[in-house]
Amino acid sequence: MSFLMGDERPRCILCNEPSTDDNPLLEVRGWIQTMLGQDGMAHHPCMARTANDVAFSKGDVPWDISRPHPALVNLVKTKRIVPGRVFEPGPGLGHDAVYLASNGFRVTVLDISKRAVSMLRKCIEKLGLDVDLIVGDVLRNGPTEGEFDYIFERSFLQTLPPTQRAHYVLRLTEILKPKGEYIGIIRGPREPIPESQPYAFTRNMIEQLLSTHFRNIEITRVLSGSNNGQSEYFLVIACRR
Repeated sequence: MSFLMGDERPRCILCNEPSTDDNPLLEVRGWIQTMLGQDGMAHHPCMARTANDVAFSKGDVPWDISRPHPALVNLVKTKRIVPGRVFEPGPGLGHDAVYLASNGFRVTVLDISKRAVSMLRKCIEKLGLDVDLIVGDVLRNGPTEGEFDYIFERSFLQTLPPTQRAHYVLRLTEILKPKGEYIGIIRGPREPIPESQPYAFTRNMIEQLLSTHFRNIEITRVLSGSNNGQSEYFLVIACRR
């Protein structure tokens, strides 16, 4: 017969806290493993926070396209979306947030990386724009008042492991007003199927994920935005129920 001596639950290699049901440990893989320079098991928020801090400090931000995404620009120019309150998780270097703020939207952004928010704050101040900046984990803190007309995200969902996605969609409903719209630029299907971030999504995966809390789900192919000429992403627009 064996006995547990104290707390022998597996612990995160980054924070040394144990795995829990709502914050399980995941294997460090792919891009995150490259940024951390180590492997093992860690909480997703710890991995995201540390890897992104490293990436922004090194200037190694592979998802940055150095401009607002063309699909977002088109939505604004065609008045498919009109000025209102926008929440953006994971704004990165802030090209989309800056574009929206420059076109009359009231923008709030949240990033888990203190380094990213610090860099974006300097940019916002230099441009004289009014953007609310929050350091935090969208799954665990941030707005919950249901006051936003839109949520816009680019390449954020693709960072979340399957165990976190249903919680993320629920958080979207807490942030949006009733009938508010979720707008996402989401990475399309890949072969072989990625086992680590950046993950990839099919139309069916997106529809299943959103359909419980959203209606009128529109999914169209769009360019990545990186000038490679390939329509390898989806533009997703969905209305909160």
